[in-house]
Amino acid sequence: MQKIDYGDINKFLVSIGLVLIGLSILSPYFYLKEDFGVNITSEQIEKFEEPIKQLILNKQDQVIKL
Repeated sequence: MQKIDYGDINKFLVSIGLVLIGLSILSPYFYLKEDFGVNITSEQIEKFEEPIKQLILNKQDQVIKL
């Protein structure tokens, strides 16, 4: 049986680390670049039915908390 070569394990771990760092930087950007339909005037919100109003208001509250 051949021995497993662990010489490139450090390069592998660095690559995984760089990917994780990149994802941690890019994921908030991709999440927050969308407006998620929260840029709606109050007149437009009043035209919707009550469950839709609650969904929009909850979404706006979640974005404000960020």
